[in-house]
Amino acid sequence: MEEACARAIVPHFTYDFADALKRSACACRAQEYAGRLPLTGAAPKNFGVLFSDSPLTSPETSCGGSHSTTLTPTSTYNALPASAAHPTAAEAAPATLTGKKARKKRQGHSLRNKQRKIEREEAQKVLTKAEPRQSVLVKPAIPTQTTYNISSIPSASTGFICLPDVGECHPVMRLKELVDKELLILHCWDGRSVSPIVSCNNQVIGLIAGCPAVPDWDDVCREAYEALCQVREACDFMLSAADHRRGNFLVKNVGVGAGFGHKKPANVAHTEHNTRQLDTLLQNPAIQRISCFADNIFATWFPKVYKHYGANFDALLKGDSSLCHNFANSVDFTNLPFGLCSVTALGDFNPAASACFVFYDLGIIVQFPPGSTLILTSAAIVHANSSMGPGETRCSITQYTPGGLFRWVEHGFQLDRKFYSNMMPQAWEKELEAMEERCKMGLSLFSTLDELKAAAAAAAEIPHCML
Repeated sequence: MEEACARAIVPHFTYDFADALKRSACACRAQEYAGRLPLTGAAPKNFGVLFSDSPLTSPETSCGGSHSTTLTPTSTYNALPASAAHPTAAEAAPATLTGKKARKKRQGHSLRNKQRKIEREEAQKVLTKAEPRQSVLVKPAIPTQTTYNISSIPSASTGFICLPDVGECHPVMRLKELVDKELLILHCWDGRSVSPIVSCNNQVIGLIAGCPAVPDWDDVCREAYEALCQVREACDFMLSAADHRRGNFLVKNVGVGAGFGHKKPANVAHTEHNTRQLDTLLQNPAIQRISCFADNIFATWFPKVYKHYGANFDALLKGDSSLCHNFANSVDFTNLPFGLCSVTALGDFNPAASACFVFYDLGIIVQFPPGSTLILTSAAIVHANSSMGPGETRCSITQYTPGGLFRWVEHGFQLDRKFYSNMMPQAWEKELEAMEERCKMGLSLFSTLDELKAAAAAAAEIPHCML
């Protein structure tokens, strides 16, 4: 099933590589680690790379303080000189090109982007259409029941993004501490079975998704892990890449981004060298298969949310042909208040004791073996990983995008100030009503477990050749 999919999700990769790495749920120590990186350009091996467009961990305002952890540098990142890691004022503000040179530079960037887009689509023609079988996945699944009320998700007034969490900053802990001190319930998981996470009103708000039932999946995950490690070693990093709120690791973004001062959504820019390295990940068959599997389970367990994302992202791409898809024919997970995030764990670690996935708001901890996948409402639910043991390594592929892309589409492919400045009083009143209802509409897209089981039962009555 995972080898083919209707829409392979555009992944925004989280690659966090750790040796006994101690991480915080809200990543409030990122600035500390940025300061600890040696000026010679060396960086600890237990720093990873986050390829993403929006936060995976809790927003930075949830940080209540700082918690230090000593790290020992064990490897280098392409031996960046101090001048490259800390550019001078002249280097930071290069002379602006004008006239003919500027036009040639813009044309060159445009041609390279078009060529990369063609190469990605050619490399991914192996991805064919296949509808996930609800009768196979949904009917036998045993739910994980919680008391979480999905209507309590805090959203901004516009309904496009989730409000920052202002709760307690949770320091990184060992599994035993999380169970004994935080009184969280441990969910022992083999990494293969499927269990929907159900809210107090029976809506499926997350998924302990498992992995495909194919004999070569371990080989696929090993290949993906090795590819990520190779790209990590090959990419160049500025020391500022460690100054972020997502965790104690370096950051690279790949995909379509919104905000950050841009006048419209754009492809995240990289140096030519780093772009080539990142493209090798997007064209890697193992990475593509992992993305396809995540897409299939997204469509199976969250069909109404999936359809909503597809319609909006298709409109985004039709509105701007310069935007490059990470994968052909794809749908993005998003960090809307009701958005979903897919995480696939890779690496070498003991899942019974290390790198367990912590759902603080749900009161549970899930063992998270290499090769398995989880889906969660990452913008709304505070989450983290437990600490790791000595010599263990872990990385993950995370797929999501910012809610700002959806706002851009709904506002007619224009900036907010232009959208609102052209409004008449009556239109403004309607927009205020739409803001109030937007999050409610999104939350209504989560299916109940009964609805999914009914759809699975109906699908089971259809001959397999017709699915």
